[in-house]
Amino acid sequence: MDDWQKFIDMPQARLFSEIQKMRSKMMLIRPNSPMFRQIMDIIDTADMVYQDKLAAARLNADKEPDVLDIGEIESVVKEFEDTDALTLAVITAYTTQLRDNK
Repeated sequence: MDDWQKFIDMPQARLFSEIQKMRSKMMLIRPNSPMFRQIMDIIDTADMVYQDKLAAARLNADKEPDVLDIGEIESVVKEFEDTDALTLAVITAYTTQLRDNK
């Protein structure tokens, strides 16, 4: 199992304590040692997983909707009262203009 998967499977609190433990062990190793660089790489991997877990926890904790409530709008709907005489006048006006343009 690689380190990434091992760190993903850990709970957030345990991962944090594991990072602290590795940092304290790193202080005991000489900086020019190849083991020092290897431990730093493992710590970097653990830090990335930890940051991902923190971001996921923040995202899950944010339950606010993405839509802002700006209030209510009051509206009045006016309907056109259609009468036969008016409809006939409009139809006649359009059809006579079309016939006259030919």
